[in-house]
Amino acid sequence: MQKNIDVKKHVLVPATVDVGTEQSNGLRLKFNFNKQWKDLFRRISFFVQNGEPIHILLDSTDCVTVPPEIMRQAGVYEYVLSGIKEDQVLITIPGFAKVLPTGNVISPFFTPTPNEMQQVLDRMNQAVASAKAAEESARIAEQAAQDVARNTCSGVGAEVARMHQEFTTALEEMRSIHAAVQLDRAFITTAHQQVMAVHWEIMQML
Repeated sequence: MQKNIDVKKHVLVPATVDVGTEQSNGLRLKFNFNKQWKDLFRRISFFVQNGEPIHILLDSTDCVTVPPEIMRQAGVYEYVLSGIKEDQVLITIPGFAKVLPTGNVISPFFTPTPNEMQQVLDRMNQAVASAKAAEESARIAEQAAQDVARNTCSGVGAEVARMHQEFTTALEEMRSIHAAVQLDRAFITTAHQQVMAVHWEIMQML
């Protein structure tokens, strides 16, 4: 199940959403950002009782599942959305996630939400894995084209040769992407740390 929330610059509509009953799986929230949020690096911060805020980076879907730290106990929890790009910063007024009571609390085990740095590294690892998979697919296709080229008549051979060249080009492009992802990992991690340090200072002033 999913609930849609409109983000009109600083304002969240609706301001309060029921996200489910305590100890159940968190609801999926879909945020519809207006044009002021375009191209901003976005995250959501949930504020738990007697604990550190839970920060989750938003991906291109602009969706997030309410974390287990919030769903663990009934109550009304504040959250804010924030966006950063260079010298541009946007932070919403608080929204509220309402967790409904069940009257039967058993305090189940849950996996904590990864911190922001781990989320960034996980995404980088996924990108590397995708690049490797694409490279392997291109290699297999290249080999198949070579096999066909060796066993076909001359009339079809030219077309197969063209396909082979396209596969070879794709393979080289994927190798370049793979290398770039690996080389950029340290740079992106360092840049993210710098951005988050600035963001934390801003959050401290709220």
